[in-house]
Amino acid sequence: PAEGEGAAAPEGAGAVVDDKTVAALNRLLEFLANRYGTLEAAFCGIDVDNDGEVSISEFANACSSMGYRSDMSCLMKVLDKDQGGSIGVGEFMRLKPYLTMRVSTPASSRRNSQADIDPI
Repeated sequence: PAEGEGAAAPEGAGAVVDDKTVAALNRLLEFLANRYGTLEAAFCGIDVDNDGEVSISEFANACSSMGYRSDMSCLMKVLDKDQGGSIGVGEFMRLKPYLTMRVSTPASSRRNSQADIDPI
């Protein structure tokens, strides 16, 4: 698709996402990879009350307290698949397909390469 139109999400990830959301996902994955190493460990670190669900505010607060700043609303539209206001571990694992997705964005907006995000 043309720049700004969005890209089809990888198989298993959900809906079409726009360039802003793809860039936010890439930044989040890079941050989580550096901090936790795996998506499973990242979910456990973000789920501070250990109830298996992360509310939107819990997600935003955890990310903020770790020094991660981004537009959480665009991330939530991908992560909160059922729009229930919280993210379960299954919904969080929807990030996995983005690890191998080659994103067609301008080089200036691409902050990380495939090698940077594969470890998570």
